Amino acid sequence: MNCARLIPLSYALKMTIPGIWPECDTWKKGALYGVIFRMTPSVNVEQLELSSPMLALRKVGVSSHIPFAGAYYSVPHILFGNTVIVRATGSFVDILDCNGECVASHRRSFVNRKYITDPAHLPDFNYSLLWNDRYDAAKLRSWARKIGDNTFRLIDAMLERKPFEEHAYRSCLAILVIAKKYGSFILDKACEQALSADTLNFKAVQNLASVEFNKHFNIS
Repeated sequence: MNCARLIPLSYALKMTIPGIWPECDTWKKGALYGVIFRMTPSVNVEQLELSSPMLALRKVGVSSHIPFAGAYYSVPHILFGNTVIVRATGSFVDILDCNGECVASHRRSFVNRKYITDPAHLPDFNYSLLWNDRYDAAKLRSWARKIGDNTFRLIDAMLERKPFEEHAYRSCLAILVIAKKYGSFILDKACEQALSADTLNFKAVQNLASVEFNKHFNIS
């Protein structure tokens, strides 16, 4: 896959040399070349932007998405754990590996917390069945079930409500971690109340857990 954006040489040289080298383990000329020149043979006018791009490094997590400027963009799941290079203009976000090869390209979104997903980037099965360090839907549901029935119902509903379950991974994980602060009993009670109010999100559950904890231990 190639990306069809051309980066001004002076800007790319200044931004990539200090940043890409340490995170990509070894210096590869392909990374610099890809950031500057990797583009399709025929570049249309819309894609050719002459303004200086934004460059950033991101590590690919279990959701097969990387965060950039408030939104989340999908990358091939086989890059889990790898550092990738984000090259963004006002209209597009390109993601390159450390060899400078473009592995994903998306139209840029300026909607906060929006997920931009190519279904081809997502895995066909739950990796946690093979690797214990992967927090996918199966593992999140299993963890939630151990905490309590209400927690399982809430996590399951959050996963089901998204067009792709991966979109809910971050929120689900944040909710499950609440049990480490307040305990499983408090979290399960908070999830029960969140389900009743149909407020299935981290902030609501966190607030309910805090109130329940204070009430249970008579903290004013």
